[in-house]
Amino acid sequence: MHNNINIFLMKYCKILLIILFVCFLNHNVFSQDLSWIMYDHTNSPLPAGGTEGGYLAGMVEDQYGNKWIASSNGLFKWNGDVWTHYNSENSGLPHDVMHCIAIDKNDVMWIGTGYGGLTRFDGINWFSYDYSNSNIPYTEIISISINNSNNEIWMCLYGCGIAKFDGNSFTHYITPDSPWEEDLNYEIGIENDTTVWVTTIGVGLARLSGNEWTIFDSTNSELSATSSLYIAIDYNNNKYVTTNNGLFIIDQYGVQTMLDTGYFVSSQSKAIWGIIATSDSSIWIAGHNLINLKNGEWQNFSLAEIQPYGMLYHLYEDRNGNLWAWILNKLYYLEINSNIPNFDSYVQVSACPNPFLDIIKFNSIGNENIESISLFDMSGRLVHFQNNTQGGSNIEMNGSFLSQGCYIAYLQTNGSKVKKYIKIFKN
Repeated sequence: MHNNINIFLMKYCKILLIILFVCFLNHNVFSQDLSWIMYDHTNSPLPAGGTEGGYLAGMVEDQYGNKWIASSNGLFKWNGDVWTHYNSENSGLPHDVMHCIAIDKNDVMWIGTGYGGLTRFDGINWFSYDYSNSNIPYTEIISISINNSNNEIWMCLYGCGIAKFDGNSFTHYITPDSPWEEDLNYEIGIENDTTVWVTTIGVGLARLSGNEWTIFDSTNSELSATSSLYIAIDYNNNKYVTTNNGLFIIDQYGVQTMLDTGYFVSSQSKAIWGIIATSDSSIWIAGHNLINLKNGEWQNFSLAEIQPYGMLYHLYEDRNGNLWAWILNKLYYLEINSNIPNFDSYVQVSACPNPFLDIIKFNSIGNENIESISLFDMSGRLVHFQNNTQGGSNIEMNGSFLSQGCYIAYLQTNGSKVKKYIKIFKN
């Protein structure tokens, strides 16, 4: 009986997807212009490009709203007013060249360097894992993904497979333990905290579920591209993979679709690069143009002012729901309206434990009186409001009614609301 139901669902989803795809093909995908703010070496300390060879490798935002940008010339911190530059001479960085950066649920940054290994930075202390103090299999790391349920660090190693770091030791996946001949992998996506997806150059798309590997390529799937580049997994566990031949989608039911996005991205190339799933349930795709998919509607944004420099490399969403993108040594900022309110004043708040099961306690670090708490899900929907009837600088919330996932907490203190929210995780 269950098998018949599953077969029916698969057929229904396949038919529905075909209908949606046909609607998509006939939909008038329109182009819009965007107004970007650009940061490069002319108005910031970011590295110069051209003959200098400078490039940006990624960015994250900490709980205080500071932007951290990894580059070929060290790590840059920007608080909105002041830039701070960290390199191997004035910090604990083992190498100036960086390939990637990620931040975990404890606000700890993890940096992949060129031959310097894996660097951990908590805002004060630096520590690097290399051949001298760990069993790291290779010290050139090109991408990092974090499993926030257990804080495992997954990374792609340049030409040397992938590795997992559990806080104590590294587990290495490489031929013949991994299914690739070349082991040239690009990015890792983590689904439901259990399934690992790996994009590859020249091999296809790989999935690790438990100890079992599955390869998706042109011989056994709808994937018509030779290389998969970046992956985004939305809140419904739909997988979106950018490739050198368009967009490959595996939905939550396992139904596959290959979208030849070349006809509305660019006549020059069908390749698309960075992709992210944002808090408003959108998918943003970077390429020669910028593409947004939300609620089944596609929008194509013209990047005329950016195109002289090439096409966008990757994207990042900040805590206020605004979009950042970069190409070579240029960082672009675009403000996008978010459902989550943007409050005015700054108050530092801690939450313990985080992640939590049922009860979580918020504390105003500066001992400001907390008047109330507003809790939003990642789509910007208000899911809980609570007055602090006890008064004081602490407030305790019972979150047993919440589903597992990530939430944003805003606290009102002494009549003013905080701009610096705090992310909390429900186990």
